[in-house]
Amino acid sequence: MKVLLINTYEAQGGAAIACKRLLGALNKSTEVEAKLLVNLRQNNSVNEQVYEVADTKLKKLIRKYLFYLEKVLFIPYEVSKQERFAFSTAYFGTDISKHALVKEADILHIHWTNQSFLSYRNIQQLVNLGKPVFVTMHDMWYFTGGCHHSRGCMKFTEDCGNCQFLKNAGSTDLSYKLLKKKRDTYDSKMTFIACSNWLADLAKQSSLLQRNLVTTIPNPIDTSIFLKKEKSIARKAFNLPENKLLILYAAARVDDERKGYKYLANALKAISDSDLEIKKNIEIVVMGNVKNKEDIDFHFPTHFLGSLSKVNEIVDCYNSADLFVTPSLEENLPNTIIESMACGTPAVAFRIGGIPDIIDHKTNGYLANYRDTQDLVNGIEWVLAQKDIAEKCIEKVENAFSEQVVSRRFIELYQSNF
Repeated sequence: MKVLLINTYEAQGGAAIACKRLLGALNKSTEVEAKLLVNLRQNNSVNEQVYEVADTKLKKLIRKYLFYLEKVLFIPYEVSKQERFAFSTAYFGTDISKHALVKEADILHIHWTNQSFLSYRNIQQLVNLGKPVFVTMHDMWYFTGGCHHSRGCMKFTEDCGNCQFLKNAGSTDLSYKLLKKKRDTYDSKMTFIACSNWLADLAKQSSLLQRNLVTTIPNPIDTSIFLKKEKSIARKAFNLPENKLLILYAAARVDDERKGYKYLANALKAISDSDLEIKKNIEIVVMGNVKNKEDIDFHFPTHFLGSLSKVNEIVDCYNSADLFVTPSLEENLPNTIIESMACGTPAVAFRIGGIPDIIDHKTNGYLANYRDTQDLVNGIEWVLAQKDIAEKCIEKVENAFSEQVVSRRFIELYQSNF
């Protein structure tokens, strides 16, 4: 059985990482042959299972032009510049229906295809081929009128409209029109896969997917790579102190407000101002890009490691920490928490999105009440007091997110529709 995974990027963003990990997991089975078709490769990578659509300078130039054109055309509609990438119109894309990999595939498995890779018309062209089509939803876009995270809005259960992301919103605004376009595009035989139970529950309420099968299968992780190591050795790799309690914070962009760094800063200030005994030993480790380190004040000695691209460095970073705190305000099923727990490092996070699928409260980590700074403090204090939590983290990842477990579920789903 030949499976073609389809995603905008090879390695940029959480969806790309999850998709490429699924590629590797599937190809460890003898039952399927999987390949990945992307619009753009990253970092001049060489992988015989990954193929690029924009594979010439001209195609790359056209792709960049369409990307910018789509965003420019959206400017009159956007409520603010800050929300420009929170809403995607999918006006432009590339017809890949005649691509050799698409033709030879038995199964088409679409992932995240925004930023001018596949338009509505392009998705419909794939559906019209008559092959089984599966769609993994890495955010809410596939069942809303254009937003990637609705932030509590439930208008997608009807017809969208009056969209919070649009200027001059109304009952028949752009979100209403785009939802209608998706309704005309989708076929009842398409299967939609959510990475988390939270996302699946929302998708099942959408007016768009009432005719479709919606199921939940998480993202896989290679537990032979992300695994527990000797903490002292991991710390030496970054010249981190061996006798401190290290709290890790990680984000692609450290000062991204959606990642909740201000909540962590406030929680750490509360600990610094408290009489808690642990505050004497706490230091902070930060993984990710930051414009101005001076603007980030975590109230404890802070080690900025920058953006780490090598997997072995990322594994060492997780292993160096005693605790991973991720106070994100919007999440589906974050790879970072799964990676951290696979390395035996427990996490504290807000109880949002698919995070409760990963963290079992007060068993292998702590789920804090949403936007509750004091509960973040409670979580940090609780986790740091645990003695045998690392093995519970590893056990959860092995049972729910390992390559063997996840690939088996996907193969069974493919076979049921093949």
